Amino acid sequence: MVQSLIIFCLAGAQIDHKGPTYYSNLAVSRAYEYGFHRDQSKNPFLTVYEKKMYKILYSFLCVRECAYSLCFGRPTMIKSEDADVIPITREDFIFDGVDEATDEYFEFTVQCIKLANLIRKIVSNQTEINALCAAEKAYEHLVKQNDKMIISSVLLFQHIIVFYLSKFIRKTS
Repeated sequence: MVQSLIIFCLAGAQIDHKGPTYYSNLAVSRAYEYGFHRDQSKNPFLTVYEKKMYKILYSFLCVRECAYSLCFGRPTMIKSEDADVIPITREDFIFDGVDEATDEYFEFTVQCIKLANLIRKIVSNQTEINALCAAEKAYEHLVKQNDKMIISSVLLFQHIIVFYLSKFIRKTS
């Protein structure tokens, strides 16, 4: 179910008028219902494959939903404090002894997740800043915290751009 909704997120405009955020919200809701945001490592009812897929799909949803939130100026549905899922590891991309991701792809994925987490914190802080400003309370500490996170996100974004450029250069060489 969640995988289907993710596909609709990616192709939302071609499917109907609802758009990608509609399907992203549905995917996040279903993922929460199924417990994707929880540590499933000790769940005896899931196979190893299902546990890995829960982590990978949840990570993908975190990145995608954060991007939509940023693009459309909406608050994020996924809250980091609600989740206790263990971060993805290199082993999560090995299925039946076959490594499904290169080291570069895995590193790229990890960097995207870090960037999404930073953006999620910035958006959350901005919401809090708006509330404090409206209440005429001090908010400068959050602005400084956001500034530091923005600098970190720029550095992460540069890492992601270098990854893409290195792929492009290799293909054209």
